[in-house]
Amino acid sequence: MRLLAEFTDGCLAARGLEAAEARLDGAVIDLTEVIFAFEKDVQDRYPTDSPTGSLGDSLR
Repeated sequence: MRLLAEFTDGCLAARGLEAAEARLDGAVIDLTEVIFAFEKDVQDRYPTDSPTGSLGDSLR
């Protein structure tokens, strides 16, 4: 959770957005899209041959 929070803060700050405005229900900042980006970032940093599920898919 800490990694997700840090990623979200950095991802949104890079776009000039406030993390406190993120929502799951598709507001100006769609948190589901941030979660998809986070998952890709984690998979890129920690590659594995194991199949992975997607938290973002379960939120849609």
